[in-house]
Amino acid sequence: MNKKIGLYGYLWVGAMEFWSDLAIALVHLKPGKLLYFQQGLRAITPIQSAL
Repeated sequence: MNKKIGLYGYLWVGAMEFWSDLAIALVHLKPGKLLYFQQGLRAITPIQSAL
């Protein structure tokens, strides 16, 4: 099955891999932002599976 992920899907995945350590460190500093980080992870999961 061929899924379309858009022009920026590859960039999202690359950025997530590049910045994930920094994002996790920031979440530890601001635990109130954890829900936003989790929302981003849920959004990128289908994109990663399409690649």
